[in-house]
Amino acid sequence: MNTPYRREGDTWQIDLRLDRLQQLADTRDPSPFSRRDLAPDAERYILDACRELPAHEPLALNLWLPSHELSAETAERARHTVCFHFAWQAENSQRRLREHLRMAHRTTLLGLCFMAVCMLLYNLIGVLDNLLAQTLAEGLMVIGWVALWRPVEMYLYDWWPLRRESRLLERLSRMPVSLRSLPDDPRGLAIASADAQELPAC
Repeated sequence: MNTPYRREGDTWQIDLRLDRLQQLADTRDPSPFSRRDLAPDAERYILDACRELPAHEPLALNLWLPSHELSAETAERARHTVCFHFAWQAENSQRRLREHLRMAHRTTLLGLCFMAVCMLLYNLIGVLDNLLAQTLAEGLMVIGWVALWRPVEMYLYDWWPLRRESRLLERLSRMPVSLRSLPDDPRGLAIASADAQELPAC
């Protein structure tokens, strides 16, 4: 598979290079760090990477930081921030999917009722033996079938992207997150994080 992402064993690695851990979270969010949204650039990069990688193979996120930024507390905060963010996004995505299906049910009921009215009018008008009545009756049947297209579209097509997004976010919420030390030697830095995405400074 031709991809900029590397593998360690069977696991695809998503590398993200930071100058400090605070770059990971959205600084506009007033919540405590562990409950903040991810920074937009970080979220976009992780989502894009997950979409490009095989859906049924394991993946992991590596945050490359200067050595003075690394600690057990920092690692736990980073893991919690990433997992909390994507778990919250997955919950919202599932809620949107449920709302979409509820709307599809209501739309289907409305479409069927409208179709029933059109069929009733078709039968009433169809007994009239003139061209205008026949044209009107046929038009009512066409309108009735058109009214059912939207429910069919919602059931057959519109829910798939929502379900796919929900699965992707659930996958990211369970993704292992590890912190790795950036080498002090600039030559080593180029090797260690050649595939890492660098976030802009906050």
